[in-house]
Amino acid sequence: MIWVAFIQIFQQGMKMKKKFPLGAFLLLAFSTLFAADPTHKIVYMISPPRSLSVAFTRMIQARGDFTIFHEPSQYAYDLINYPELTASWFKKEAIRTFAEVKSALLKAAEQRQVFAKEISFAVEGFLLNDLEFVQNPNVYFVFLMRNPHPTAVSFYNKLQTWPEEWNFLLGYKAQYEIFQFVKRNAANKPILFFTEDLYNDPEKTVKAFCSRLEIPFVPESMQWQALSTEFNGEKEWHELKIPHHTHHWHGEAINSKGFSKPRSYEVDAQGRPTFSEVKNEKDRATLSQAYFLHLPYYEKLKAEKEFLISE
Repeated sequence: MIWVAFIQIFQQGMKMKKKFPLGAFLLLAFSTLFAADPTHKIVYMISPPRSLSVAFTRMIQARGDFTIFHEPSQYAYDLINYPELTASWFKKEAIRTFAEVKSALLKAAEQRQVFAKEISFAVEGFLLNDLEFVQNPNVYFVFLMRNPHPTAVSFYNKLQTWPEEWNFLLGYKAQYEIFQFVKRNAANKPILFFTEDLYNDPEKTVKAFCSRLEIPFVPESMQWQALSTEFNGEKEWHELKIPHHTHHWHGEAINSKGFSKPRSYEVDAQGRPTFSEVKNEKDRATLSQAYFLHLPYYEKLKAEKEFLISE
């Protein structure tokens, strides 16, 4: 990118050399380049919960060329919405505001490429009110999608309850609203891809992801080492949660060694989810309600074919 800018300035100098000395334009070119913003790419990935996004983070970690921030806005969101419910989940030094999140990402990007992985419902309120961050030319928005059926059951299995007021936590409506805002306003074209592609054809999917971001594909990143029970993610992920909760929510990815097909859940003869895995009848009904509430937003995102890396 730097040499592209240099060539453009040089060509401008050649066109105008009759009016100004070429040497002046060369001086301008070098001064412009060295004064340029040194910020690296910030790859900002958003997904609904339980979408294999942490497995994708493991792949990014295995590359070795990104500074990783794992759900850096989660505590800021929870402080506003669930200050008592999740008070014991996070470290005392956890980032407390979205302004602090942005500052941390931008500062890290001065040194190397940054990868931030976020949950859709946790960042909707922040991003839709921060046009400056969305329009930052160094920020590349990536949207990971999964069929909402396994998302819903997997999320329920972690929570073991599902009151109706939690229906929005599936995150597909938030994902869609953020995508539309980013599509209209971001400096860079957003990227869409599917969880199912990650485990059905991981190499092809990751290669397409790298191509769209203009970063090299690293074959060695497709396999990684399982992490120990002592892993706390503080250094590797800038993890905000205490280790117990990190392992509760992300234990499968922490113990993983590559992209693998997750378990499937029961459907009826028409292919519709039965949610039979949820034994509590009331929870089963509200989880089904949440699924059908979010399904249209998933279908709308699937229709955004211009942005799909698989197209």
